[in-house]
Amino acid sequence: MKLAMVRVDERLVHGQVTMGWTRSVGANVIVVANDAAANDPMQKTLMQLAAPADTSLEILGLDETVKRLNSESWPDGIILLLVHDPLDLLHLVEKGLSISYVNVGGVRQAGANIKLTKEVSATEEELEAWKQLDQRGIRIDVQWLPGQSSKNLNEVLRRYK
Repeated sequence: MKLAMVRVDERLVHGQVTMGWTRSVGANVIVVANDAAANDPMQKTLMQLAAPADTSLEILGLDETVKRLNSESWPDGIILLLVHDPLDLLHLVEKGLSISYVNVGGVRQAGANIKLTKEVSATEEELEAWKQLDQRGIRIDVQWLPGQSSKNLNEVLRRYK
């Protein structure tokens, strides 16, 4: 099993992921880690329809994700791990997910009034989660599509006390 990329994107499985990132990192397994998505049959069906035909899609709760990643559930898997927001990612890291880099797409939910970049806004709670991820030494880059330039979010986060 190889964890090819961890991406935070509130849209989870969508065109940029299925057409861009999955191919860019060579993923043959997409793992969506989000409690709400794992418990929503309609959302699961829509994501299944959007996933590339040659790619396995797993939609799991947060704790189940860590359990499955730690048990090497996909021995031949090249995994693209998708999480909804920094709170979900921090939960995974606190439960034992070991990462040094995360790629960020769009994270702009209702009520998120702290604008970190054009693509990323945060609530106070999300800002704190981003900062905790930064303090753990995880490099956080915002990048819409493969091949586009990225913006380092760590530098932005360090301006917030």
